[in-house]
Amino acid sequence: MKHFYLMAVLLLTTLSHGQSAKEALLAENSVTVAAQLKLMNYLDYCTMKYVRLNAQQRAQADVGFASYYRDVVALSPYPDMDIPAYLGYAKDYTPTTWLEFVVPVYKKNLENLIALIEKYGYLTTERITKYDNQAGIFAPYYISRNKDYDDVLKKLIKREYKEGNIPQNEYKDVMLVLKRGTIINLSDFKQSTDFGIIRN
Repeated sequence: MKHFYLMAVLLLTTLSHGQSAKEALLAENSVTVAAQLKLMNYLDYCTMKYVRLNAQQRAQADVGFASYYRDVVALSPYPDMDIPAYLGYAKDYTPTTWLEFVVPVYKKNLENLIALIEKYGYLTTERITKYDNQAGIFAPYYISRNKDYDDVLKKLIKREYKEGNIPQNEYKDVMLVLKRGTIINLSDFKQSTDFGIIRN
């Protein structure tokens, strides 16, 4: 019994130290992290114009898209962030269709989210707004956009939840998304006013 208690204390101490280290790292790099989250949110928002179209409208939507993309870059509220580079575009490349824009946005945002979680622990709006109240994050939205990293995410999210880094309600939201077979509506999420959901 004594051995069990020692192991439990050791485990809790290890988890606590790991969380403290990640929180300290987040505090140190909060300006950079907040800037990344703001850009992710902005680009995701820019895709909503396409997502909200019906099938017939989408068939015509590519006309004039290059001009829309140039506005996305030129009118970005974050001029210090290099949008073409973030999306992996070659220099001077301009996408001419919505899917040439939407797919890279969702893929890159999710890759970036995974990298941020690996480095700083699971990010919630509560954690990041301590450092920048203009930077929000609700991970289930980004996870809903792309299925390519589901295996990675399932392991990562379960680990973060086990370590106490994810609120229970948000953990349920993430796992709902990762089921993928479920039709996801805005009403499935408490925080659903600022973003849309792509149905799987």
